[in-house]
Amino acid sequence: MNPILESLYPDKTVLARRRLVGLAQLVPCNDAFVAYLHEEMRQCYLNGHDHAALVTACALIDFAVKDAIEFGLFVKADCVFDAGEWDKIDQLRFGEVLKLAKSRGVITKAEWKQLDWLRQHIRNVYMHGQTPDWIKDKDDTIIEGDLATGEAKEQTVSVRDNIVLQRHIRIVADRNVCDEIVRLVDGFVRLLGTRAITALEEWKLKNPSKPTVAQVERVLENMQKQGLQADLIITSDFPVDMPPPPEGSTHAAS
Repeated sequence: MNPILESLYPDKTVLARRRLVGLAQLVPCNDAFVAYLHEEMRQCYLNGHDHAALVTACALIDFAVKDAIEFGLFVKADCVFDAGEWDKIDQLRFGEVLKLAKSRGVITKAEWKQLDWLRQHIRNVYMHGQTPDWIKDKDDTIIEGDLATGEAKEQTVSVRDNIVLQRHIRIVADRNVCDEIVRLVDGFVRLLGTRAITALEEWKLKNPSKPTVAQVERVLENMQKQGLQADLIITSDFPVDMPPPPEGSTHAAS
């Protein structure tokens, strides 16, 4: 936990409630980088690093939507990767990505509205280190003391006009919005992943696996004879009866 956040918004039962509800790892997942960012978000969230969880959630949803667009093109192209198409998608701003995802049926109009709200009010400001207007537009009650008279009184002030209040409220706001944003992003990432896996499985039904385990084993045997070692195997297809990879290694389809 961050002691600065805890001094302004003591944990009490916040983390206990988060851990009780839980946030599962992203399994299965068809993209290692999506899983990596999701795990970063998950661990920050469950350990009370709220700002880190929020910023990682923004990076995660940005990449996950791009990945979903590319994966849709990949499956339609009979699982052939087009570097040029990916480069075009990869360099888009998040607003452009959302419009493209909606136009290609990757997300629905209702989902686009939710993600565009996230873009405007959370993603854009958090990723640029900006204080959100929804914090600046608040009013807050403070106690103001007069050193000359010793008088003290409550006064309502605009947060926009008080830089110290802006900083404090911004820290507290992280804890207030963290649950909502992390759960929202987690749900979308799982939904996009499920759609991608479903699309791939449907393609596989129409295009049965051609390699055999014997062919793969022959390549692995030759690697071993030459003293070659690899911890990541990238292939366009896996035999359906391929055994799981050895511990410490990874299979990746491309």
